[in-house]
Amino acid sequence: MPRKTIATFEPTKSSEPTKSSEIDYVFANDYSIDRKIRSGSYGVVHTTRHKMTNQLFAVKVIDRRKLKVKEDEATFREISIMKDLLNVKNVIQLVDIYITPKAFHIVQDYAKGGDVFDRLSKRSSYSEMNARSLSFTLLTTMREMHSRKLCHRDLKPDNLLLDCHHDDCSMLLADFGFTKYVPKEGLATRCGTPKFIAPEILVGKRYNTQADMWSVGCLIYMLISGSPPFKDKTMRGLFRKIRASNFTFYDEYWKNASLESKQLVTSLLTVDPDDRGTAEESISMSWFVQSENNLSSRNLYGSIGEIKLFNSERNLKSTGNLSRRPSAFVSAFRVDKIEDVLEESDNYEDEESLLVPSNPIQSRPLVNMSRRQKKNFSDLYTIRDDIHHGSVAMIKKCYSKTRDKELAVKIIERNSKTDEQVLQEVTIMNHLDHENIVAVVDFFEEDDFYYIVMELMEGGDVFDRILALKNYTEEDARDLAKTLLKAVDEMHNNGVAHRDIKPQNIFLESKEDNCDIKVGDFGHAKRVHTPKSLTLRCGTPSYIAPEILKNQPYDQSCDMWSVGIVIYVMLCGNTPFREKTQSKMFERIKAGNYEFDPNEWSVLSDEAKELIEGLICSNPDKRLTARQARRSKWISGVSGQFLQRRSLESSKKRLRNLSIHEIGRVFKSMTHKAKKEIKKETRKSIDLAKKASKLPSMIMKSNISVMKSVIDDEPYHER
Repeated sequence: MPRKTIATFEPTKSSEPTKSSEIDYVFANDYSIDRKIRSGSYGVVHTTRHKMTNQLFAVKVIDRRKLKVKEDEATFREISIMKDLLNVKNVIQLVDIYITPKAFHIVQDYAKGGDVFDRLSKRSSYSEMNARSLSFTLLTTMREMHSRKLCHRDLKPDNLLLDCHHDDCSMLLADFGFTKYVPKEGLATRCGTPKFIAPEILVGKRYNTQADMWSVGCLIYMLISGSPPFKDKTMRGLFRKIRASNFTFYDEYWKNASLESKQLVTSLLTVDPDDRGTAEESISMSWFVQSENNLSSRNLYGSIGEIKLFNSERNLKSTGNLSRRPSAFVSAFRVDKIEDVLEESDNYEDEESLLVPSNPIQSRPLVNMSRRQKKNFSDLYTIRDDIHHGSVAMIKKCYSKTRDKELAVKIIERNSKTDEQVLQEVTIMNHLDHENIVAVVDFFEEDDFYYIVMELMEGGDVFDRILALKNYTEEDARDLAKTLLKAVDEMHNNGVAHRDIKPQNIFLESKEDNCDIKVGDFGHAKRVHTPKSLTLRCGTPSYIAPEILKNQPYDQSCDMWSVGIVIYVMLCGNTPFREKTQSKMFERIKAGNYEFDPNEWSVLSDEAKELIEGLICSNPDKRLTARQARRSKWISGVSGQFLQRRSLESSKKRLRNLSIHEIGRVFKSMTHKAKKEIKKETRKSIDLAKKASKLPSMIMKSNISVMKSVIDDEPYHER
């Protein structure tokens, strides 16, 4: 087998041969060019046959005259890397190199089996076992590359080839044009293929081999479902989804897939690269120890249709029929600023978006999610009164010039720490189009701030409403609980955990209707892709579930604990876990140690207590779901007349004292250091308002009011 290296010139375009005519045709002397296979970023790939041995290979031909100096140097780097990968299993091998002033001829092994996804589209059967075999090969290959500190940077379907026709799992990794060794400080160049690029690259952070693992997650998602996890009509929308890890396991294609496969994909499509699984960690996950019989019985044939659609569109683009669209939108790119790609593609729609599976969660159109209109927040809205100040965000009233109505706007200072959280919040709110969930109206992502425009809830929160009632009864409490459970059921059905349900986040739209309530503040909300897949410790101390405090993985069931606490408080006017210090309260919560004080619960129905016992249950597996709670006796089986006779006026008095007492008690129990931290956060919120003072009608709260909001409402959040 031929394997030689002819590198006559230095890696610069200024090099000139002494006897050009003697070497220009060395490649042609040894090989004959056959058919064209495909075009890449900088060259064309053909099949080629060695004249002496008649062996078939592939050759990448690059016209050096069209390359810039940096591109020329990058080609030499690619050749060097391919040399370093010689004899690494499942990698396209370098065979010969011919370099002249006019061209590179890089001879490589020919993958006779063609493209992995093209082959899959022709299969008559397909199981999860097939998908796992391909995934295992991909992961072991990345493990080898990453052990050498090599980051591929352009993992995508086009670069996954098959060694032969008869083995669908003989995968070979190709195209090392973007591959680079990772220095200690990390890589900085923004490059890759849009649908498979990692979020840290998009936001301009330095990155390492973990960027490849995000792309691996996208490819494994495709191997199981047939389509990429992230799609949108515009590049800007696509990149927002990637930055928020906004993907869904569509039941249409994932219903036969194992939980273990979803757990692997979820671990890889994690925004923080430090939390993302490595190749070694991924190989050790439970999916790879499942029995072959189990996975072979899981039929994924329905995904083949999606693969065919993906291939048909890919082939359409490669023929040039979509030449009116920017090349960066459909192929790999390398840019200094991601805005260069966005500006090039903002006026185009991706026809692939027509192939997105039908989503049970339909998003409302937010005009300014795309920058096509080139509108800023101040062009369409006028800031009015303050509503709330927190350490991270402030909420204000605003007037919509186009809608001629008052709305609310949440203003968050833009930085790398808030990026993922804000985009998740907006996306989740936009998908949860429900009468009992606060609706997002518009969203702006500007240089300094994010602006989330929402419905204005003018009726206050649940506590405000209860305290305003003239005659508060158990029926009033149940009516509020019914609506709350309806909203939570909607969230959970759509795979969303709120993670900060408390009375202050349950709003009333108007002051006239006691039951017209909506759940808001999705700042800690998260999609739950698989059971018990959440790990972040967050929530408000009095309402936080024990599994979160115990550092156990959790899911939507944490919300049901919080709902139980809210109902408990609405009924008796006190929290169930009352202690002088937060640490003692947390110990009681973890133990599930609470009681129904006879002095507070004597007038309340047994059905109400039974529901609360089912919700404030330390074991999340035995805790009631929202659907089960809605079917409970207290919610659906007790007459309104019976509950109306049970007055909760004494509970309302305790609730009023609780609201006043909790603020003072929490602050007094803090150490001097903790008080200084609170004041520091308060000053931060004031500084945030001052930085935004360029906005019209900015109204500042007093320091005392800000202090109260920080102490009373800020959720517990530990990273």
